[in-house]
Amino acid sequence: MLDINSLWDESFYLNQYPDVAQQVASGVFNSGLQHFQAVGKFEQRDPSILFDTEFYLSSYPDVATAVQQGQTTAIDHFLNSGQFENLDPFAEFYTNYYLTNNPDVATAIQAGTGNKDPLTGIEHFVKYGQYENRNFSPIFDPYYYLQLNPDVAGVVSPGGLSAIKHYLQYGIEEGRLSEAPPLEISLTAAQSLGNLSLETISGFVGNANSQNIYSFTLNATSTVQLNLDDLSADADLTLVEDFNSNGLLDEFESLEASIAEGTAPEEISSLLSPGTYYVLVEQFEGDTNYNLSLSATPFTPPADTTGNTLNTARDFDPLTGSTTLNEFVGDVDVQDVYRLTLSSSSDLNVNLQDLSADADLELIQDTNGNGFVEEDEIIESSAAPNNVTEAIATNALPAGTYFLLVKQFEGDTTYNLTVSASASTPALSLPERTADSSLTVAKVENSAKFSENGQVSASKPDNYYSFTVGESGVFSANLTGLTGDADVRLIRDFNGNAQVDPVADRNGNGFIDDDEIEVVAWQWERGTSNESIRAFLQPGTYFLQAKSFNKQTSDYAVNTDFTPAPSDPRQFSIQLNFGEGTQDLTEAERNTVRQAANRLEQVISYSTFEGPHFIKIDVTAANQDENVLASAGPRDLALDLNRNVMSISGEATLNSNPESEVRDNQRYLYDTMIHELAHVLGIGTLWDQGRELIADEEKGLYNPNSYAGLYYGELLGTSSAIPVELTTGKGAGSDLGHWNKVPNFGLEMMVEWGDKDEKQLTSQLTIASLRDIGFNVNYGAAEEYSLPFSNPQLQARQNNNSSIA
Repeated sequence: MLDINSLWDESFYLNQYPDVAQQVASGVFNSGLQHFQAVGKFEQRDPSILFDTEFYLSSYPDVATAVQQGQTTAIDHFLNSGQFENLDPFAEFYTNYYLTNNPDVATAIQAGTGNKDPLTGIEHFVKYGQYENRNFSPIFDPYYYLQLNPDVAGVVSPGGLSAIKHYLQYGIEEGRLSEAPPLEISLTAAQSLGNLSLETISGFVGNANSQNIYSFTLNATSTVQLNLDDLSADADLTLVEDFNSNGLLDEFESLEASIAEGTAPEEISSLLSPGTYYVLVEQFEGDTNYNLSLSATPFTPPADTTGNTLNTARDFDPLTGSTTLNEFVGDVDVQDVYRLTLSSSSDLNVNLQDLSADADLELIQDTNGNGFVEEDEIIESSAAPNNVTEAIATNALPAGTYFLLVKQFEGDTTYNLTVSASASTPALSLPERTADSSLTVAKVENSAKFSENGQVSASKPDNYYSFTVGESGVFSANLTGLTGDADVRLIRDFNGNAQVDPVADRNGNGFIDDDEIEVVAWQWERGTSNESIRAFLQPGTYFLQAKSFNKQTSDYAVNTDFTPAPSDPRQFSIQLNFGEGTQDLTEAERNTVRQAANRLEQVISYSTFEGPHFIKIDVTAANQDENVLASAGPRDLALDLNRNVMSISGEATLNSNPESEVRDNQRYLYDTMIHELAHVLGIGTLWDQGRELIADEEKGLYNPNSYAGLYYGELLGTSSAIPVELTTGKGAGSDLGHWNKVPNFGLEMMVEWGDKDEKQLTSQLTIASLRDIGFNVNYGAAEEYSLPFSNPQLQARQNNNSSIA
């Protein structure tokens, strides 16, 4: 195991802390080590460049609490406990990554288990691995660093300077790169095909030549057809536009891609505006010759049958069922206006789809009758990025005359506009999770450990038991002996109004704070299955609630336990490491990202591992196209106690472009980062890791035999489990990884895109999926949510149609 003498770096310590160096020089202390042992470690000084006290304490809050209470110091905890728990001593070192990428080290550690002086990952790295240039981090490549910096390579030596030591002590400040930048695809060497009409090209891609690039120009708006065939191995086809004219293929510049499997032909068809474009033929696997055919057919916009102003608007025929119209907007016809008249209060659904460029949609009422659109006359709008479908759904729209405005945002596109209106009907109520009684009726218990028996029913929907704890600790409750469906929930009345308040931003700071979630533990089951909850409590008064579901009568027995503890031994925590590019973010933006992580910590109640579950997420930022928001996903995985593959680290990239819509909108950034960090936890990214949560990839359906399927049924007013509709047809970054926004789930947090003018909601649907992945969850952290009226299954139920699939 690593001890302080092996980790200690005397020269670092004296250079880092000149005050200590002066005391050693004057004889107050014999050495820096003596100062550290007597004083420095209690002052949270670092003993080596390979141990960052501030990082360690911020990464592991339970350790920070113990240090604050004087129980230990950061370095003592790490040497005595942390190194055996695979905790990380500094931001660039990932213990689990080190062991995964160096199986001989992992084997040696396993072989030494039970020895008096067992080997640990950090001990091997400090003594040997750093000098052998072993991989220990996804954000630092020692081989690349030394190749790029021969001056450093010339001075590294075993027992002395290593690549990582140099980077931490000098390289960061000197601006040296820690890892190789992504391979850049240059567009400047593309074979020019000139102004495209019709071309056929033969070529080869394989191990000796992985890609070929062609460029062409269009003098007029054209429909471009690309076909790649006669393949003997797998190759892919991508259509590119160099938006920023930097001569490189950047992440957001791929317009369309075809990635069929095996030797199947690749095909792209797209309506393009005048300009220069690039075609990338790329090896996926193996060597293959190919034939590439390209054609451009000048596009003639359809006859403009729709007016461009409110006074010349095209009238919809009387709406009976659903009506679809095909039209065009672009440079020669920037907007189309439609008039519709509702004779009675109606639920209106509008979809603008089959777009090849970006167009937006508005619902308008000309309240002052002047024939012009005033800002306060726009009732609803939809402005999704790129060629994503636009949608508006509004219920109980009063009788009157309205206008639909379809307008070009960028490029030329045909479109299909589908409109339906139906007589307003009352919203379906959920299965009755009946209103909560006043907390004043609670039976007062003498301690947090108690046992009670009782019954809940339609006439007596809940029972409360109150207790007070004077110290922090772990509380648990078990609800057993059920003869009907009932839930057990733990409540804290933060605002003292004797009511169970819904989750909401009550203080108006733009975030959901911990004291705005009054149901602090709730993990429902269906039917008569036993229920249990667990929560780490701070001192205070709490209410345990036994509650009927859907007015069912149920006997029950409830048993509780409480174990005092300074910190939660099974804490769940998200640890953010702000890295490359994030210096461009303001402190307010950094705080918003932290608040997003905290929102997910509110949802996950405790670890499914034997100890804590920390997910380390490297947050970076890059200046990208203003329409790009962010991206994220898991990186390292580990098996928990239930043998589920769970995320333990990930990465998230924000767009630092000052023109990006997330930069000047705190709520939009908050929602965006909750969404992205949920992908790191596994929403949409770990559904297929042995869980079989995607039931039908072709139709885009989430497995109904799941907690999410059960809750979807509840949203639809049925006790049946229902397949959840997933996004399809939107591209690789969206498909089968999100709830489908239009027409199914609207403002739910994990639909494929959100709008800067809409607040997205973290509902029980997403929390249920986190439980399907394997997390312990708190449904009480969910915001109130209902399905949009455009949901086809909801409409079917409202029309007394029982064909819910």
